[in-house]
Amino acid sequence: MNAPLQTETPSKTFNDARWQGVERPYSAAEVERLQPSVVVEHTLARLGAEHLWQLLHERDYVAALGALTGNQAVQ
Repeated sequence: MNAPLQTETPSKTFNDARWQGVERPYSAAEVERLQPSVVVEHTLARLGAEHLWQLLHERDYVAALGALTGNQAVQ
């Protein structure tokens, strides 16, 4: 039986700059061995999370005035 195609392998994910500084007491090979044969892919959630991460880390924020109290929000 052939292994299913995966979008990213644990070894690629482990080396991603996003997880720099995270210590794991297990290896990428152990994660691959324990993965189920059917991989569930939540494409929209993954794309949204990647986009948000990009916005937060690669673009400048926009300083805007917002409501400080409930009354201001209603007005």
